[in-house]
Amino acid sequence: MGRTGSMFFQELKDFFEVFGISKKEDIELIKGGKVWIKKNGKETVLKGNFLSNEEFNHSFDFIFFTVKNPVGPAISFYFKKIKEKNLKIPAIFLSQNGIEAGEEAISVLKEIFGEKAKEISVFRISLFNPVDREEKEGRILISYSLPIKMAIVQISGPKIDVSQVFKGKNFKVFFIDQKKAKNMEYSKLFLNLIGMPSATYGLSIKEGFSKN
Repeated sequence: MGRTGSMFFQELKDFFEVFGISKKEDIELIKGGKVWIKKNGKETVLKGNFLSNEEFNHSFDFIFFTVKNPVGPAISFYFKKIKEKNLKIPAIFLSQNGIEAGEEAISVLKEIFGEKAKEISVFRISLFNPVDREEKEGRILISYSLPIKMAIVQISGPKIDVSQVFKGKNFKVFFIDQKKAKNMEYSKLFLNLIGMPSATYGLSIKEGFSKN
């Protein structure tokens, strides 16, 4: 599931029926108690419902794609299975950095479903919180702080209200108008470009802005 996927799983599983999906070896580590969550200084083992890629045979309302770019191969893998098994077609959230993930996702969906792809709601997430991963004393530790701050914009498909998905107190979400989707993408890209050199010099983004 990776860092971001583990974070979303942890924060949503107390409110909804959530499944974490990943490679078989990742799921084995999680089920073996090797993956832990650290948030606001407290550490807990990651627990819940998990499926390996091979076990994917469920209908979902939403799928969060938190894999690294390119996102196309992952979308192709799961949505071909969804089509073959005649499962419910879910809306999707994409949390990748960069400005092409959304367009790539829409293109892949169109290859699989043709014009029916227009009926699939696609959302882009711009995440503001850093999520860290480290191996510590034989454990994998996923660390982040609360609340989870992010911007969300719907870029394709029938409009649906997803505000209730993130209604928990651990989320602070800014919903962006679809007309401003590209502005959100470029803003996150700019923040990343400033954030990387700032972190290299031990500066916050605010300090990086003021000292560059």
